[in-house]
Amino acid sequence: RFSPYYRTKEKLSLRSVSHSNTVDPMKCFCRFDLTGTCNDDDCRWQHMRDCTMMGNQLFQDILSYSLPLIGCPESSSNEDIHVATEKYMKKLFGTSKDQMGVDQKAVLLVSKVNESKRHVPPYTTYKGQRKWRPRSLVQSSVIQEEDSKDESASGSAGHGKNQPERQ
Repeated sequence: RFSPYYRTKEKLSLRSVSHSNTVDPMKCFCRFDLTGTCNDDDCRWQHMRDCTMMGNQLFQDILSYSLPLIGCPESSSNEDIHVATEKYMKKLFGTSKDQMGVDQKAVLLVSKVNESKRHVPPYTTYKGQRKWRPRSLVQSSVIQEEDSKDESASGSAGHGKNQPERQ
């Protein structure tokens, strides 16, 4: 998504869930959400609505490819990166932040990351592995608590973990 061809030739938005998501690969998706709608407010499985990135989370994701750009070391916490992203966005956009859409801001941030990494077209593919990624909006403490219940109920750690119950 750092290539200009991502948006022009492939006609994909930087908000495309293909790349901009917070999917937890170790957790199953809710079968009701995948086939329609999950109406259970207390459902413990992963849902697409929780994996889709919104404005600031998308900006953090893009900027995470170059944490030094926003003044953060690789070992920064989520809160540090959130604060640094907000500060960087205010500095970059100033009073015109409300005049630009999310996509326009994301495109500008991609160009800033490419500049900071010295990626010059057509060499704008980022192949380095990131040390930080945004997390899902779902609170991790709730997820950890449910996972520990699964482990104690199954009798062994990992067996049956995050698997839907069969009826």
